[in-house]
Amino acid sequence: MRAKILIPSLIILLMFSSVLYAKEKYIKSWLDYFPDPVERIYIIMKDGVIFKQTNYEERLVRLNVGILEKTLKKISYKIKDVLIIIHNHRFERHFSDGDWRFYGDLKRRDFEGLFLIYCHMTKKIYDIEDNVR
Repeated sequence: MRAKILIPSLIILLMFSSVLYAKEKYIKSWLDYFPDPVERIYIIMKDGVIFKQTNYEERLVRLNVGILEKTLKKISYKIKDVLIIIHNHRFERHFSDGDWRFYGDLKRRDFEGLFLIYCHMTKKIYDIEDNVR
């Protein structure tokens, strides 16, 4: 009986610790990822591969989850292989309605990683899971 409780608990603990490690590993240099006043989105895979998307606009990154999923599939990845998705906001530290829709669409496609924003004004990173609507 103890093994039935202990084994799943250990698996959950290992998964959580690996996400925290990855978050700490990349957070130290987020400022380097967003050097200028345009919005960018970075998709960091569990194996460390990083993809970047920008439209060189100040307030918007155009990225569709369906297109992202198809693009990842072409290079043998799935949405569930994504560890961190982070984009930047110049002034607003809150997640936009578009961010929430994008995140919901990711979750429906088995996304289990972190969905973050870096705010230039506060110089801090925010996790959508900490910002309940």
